[in-house]
Amino acid sequence: MEIKIKNLSKAIKDKELFTNISESLHPKDFVAITGESGSGKTTLLSIIGLLENWNDGFLQFDNYTFTNPRGGTATKIRKHKFGFVFQNYGLFEEADVQKNLNIAFTSKVSQTERQNKIMAILQKVNLKVSVNQPVLTLSGGEKQRLGVARALLREPEVLLADEPTSSLDDHNAEAIVTLLKEFANSGKIVIVATHDARLIKAATKNIHIAYPR
Repeated sequence: MEIKIKNLSKAIKDKELFTNISESLHPKDFVAITGESGSGKTTLLSIIGLLENWNDGFLQFDNYTFTNPRGGTATKIRKHKFGFVFQNYGLFEEADVQKNLNIAFTSKVSQTERQNKIMAILQKVNLKVSVNQPVLTLSGGEKQRLGVARALLREPEVLLADEPTSSLDDHNAEAIVTLLKEFANSGKIVIVATHDARLIKAATKNIHIAYPR
């Protein structure tokens, strides 16, 4: 998938978050959205992910052009092409690790293959917990890594991650940075909203949002 961002602008009431943002994204791009707190990083990430409205400009995904995130085609792209890592984790707290990861499988795979993939991704994100452990008993850092694991299991064409290292210690943050770089290098697009210097350094492109006016 290729993504074209053209003259995107967003304002909330009388507050302009950003204006005329343009960029072209291609497979293997690792993109960091940067800016001070309150500048609109998460908002821009949500707009690119077709989760939020914008005021002006358009988004193009391959041959599909959008001036808003509504409609069946946008829903299909979100469901089948995108993977999301949310800042609030986006997990089912009452369910266990296994059930949260099972959601990632959108196509039929054997139970053995499913379990092999789950155990492999848990090892990659350095999450040493039982698959039967309730998510509500996990720490913030463990939940964050579980969210990354679930998004990667989907094998999306575009991975959008909001502050994916914010709750992690240095060792685990470095592991996630490496994992996201590897995922981008496999032919995917990775877009992160971040303050983390390690992610910014790893990025091949940077979309910087100036302080809101």
